[in-house]
Amino acid sequence: MSSSAISRNAQPLGSGATAWGAVFIMATTSFALTTGEFLPPSLLPSMAASLGITQGQAGQAVTATAVAGLLMAPLIGTVAPGLDRRTLLSVLAVAATVSNLAVAVSGSLVLLLAARLLLGAAVGGFWAMSLSVAARVSAPQRVGRALTFVNMGGRSRLWREFRSAYGSGRCSTGERSSSWLLSPHWRSLSP
Repeated sequence: MSSSAISRNAQPLGSGATAWGAVFIMATTSFALTTGEFLPPSLLPSMAASLGITQGQAGQAVTATAVAGLLMAPLIGTVAPGLDRRTLLSVLAVAATVSNLAVAVSGSLVLLLAARLLLGAAVGGFWAMSLSVAARVSAPQRVGRALTFVNMGGRSRLWREFRSAYGSGRCSTGERSSSWLLSPHWRSLSP
């Protein structure tokens, strides 16, 4: 991407308006991504049973997601420095969708862990970039609200309670059906 394209993409939104639609989409995508991220703890027994592994081995799905997110969040800017941020957020949401689909069809611990690594990278990258994009599409006096709204999408107590109830309710059908339900959310970000 040329430097003129990068600088053109970096210009302020103009007219002092906040793109609340974009902020809302990032908040709801944050909700979907973190729901996928936080489902396994409530589903470890059913995951372990369906894969024929111990609960400790199934618990590594949580660790894999956390480690990948920890590594990707600070590196996302260097991994894709010239990519348009909306495109990058879309790619990360698609990666999370692919991860959820892979979890839904996984029949082995190796595929499960690989899919959860991909989800962790997508979640970490999305969190790091969505905050900068929210600040970018907001009027200066609304940056705080926009950042709060995007953060609220994935981290508020209300959503954590919903995710816990959702995960507990899905235990009878397992992680796989939960992953199927989370997969189509990426479409809301597509350009």
